[in-house]
Amino acid sequence: MRDNSSRFAVPDEEPVEAAEQPKITDLMSFAAPTQFVDLPSGGKWYPPGHPLHGESSIEIKFMTAKEEDILASQELIKKGVVLDRLIKSIVVDKRVSPDDMLLGDKTAIMYAARISAYGPEYHTKYFCRSCSNAIEHTFDLNEIKPKDQEDLEVEYEDGHFVCTAPVTGVKVALRLLTGKDEKEMAAFLKKKKKNNESMGSLITQMLYIIHSINGVDAKVQIYNFIQNMPFRDSKYIREVYAKISPSMNTQVEVTCNNCYAEQEVELPMSVEFFWPKQ
Repeated sequence: MRDNSSRFAVPDEEPVEAAEQPKITDLMSFAAPTQFVDLPSGGKWYPPGHPLHGESSIEIKFMTAKEEDILASQELIKKGVVLDRLIKSIVVDKRVSPDDMLLGDKTAIMYAARISAYGPEYHTKYFCRSCSNAIEHTFDLNEIKPKDQEDLEVEYEDGHFVCTAPVTGVKVALRLLTGKDEKEMAAFLKKKKKNNESMGSLITQMLYIIHSINGVDAKVQIYNFIQNMPFRDSKYIREVYAKISPSMNTQVEVTCNNCYAEQEVELPMSVEFFWPKQ
């Protein structure tokens, strides 16, 4: 475009000074920026002595080329430990282990890390319940917040949540699952499958979340009770656990661009979450 200012009597203006940018003069002293992530647990359910006991947030550093290498490691992906390695790398307090973290808190860290690395836009597919089609959609991860945990309406005794099964009337003490439990459950199911032994994921989860029944904590007896438990009791215990378990609220309202049905869907977790298509 031609500059016509000289053809008109436009007075000279004072040049506007650009905002001064911070100067990095010593690359050796440069450290990755960090952020604080709110923990769904609020630190309430960790035992005394745990580094997250009473901590409502955790400090993590932004993902760097080091974390990109972790996510690109086919060996770590094959072993199923890539996300744990990622969390271990970005958490500032090295006393904190992914194995000892509650699952909901680990999830909150993964969301924050993903947003800091790639932004909040998450493009993937979900299945519409009305037209049964796979619908492409861009989700805003900034909308995913920790689930409200107020008014749990269950007793909390000696580190466990205690409820009463409605049919059998037994006292069931529940424990919150950690990263270590998640690994053990996956290994347990893999072993059962390899040995051609029947063990469903639902029974396995119940076996891990139930600490004791009427004070009995022997796994053999708990397993036998689970297998013979009335469905209503089983459903109630799962509902109680879903309520007490600190987690992210991943229910998202969407409008299908095929049939225009409005619905609430569970945020789908696909490979695009940490490996988005460029």
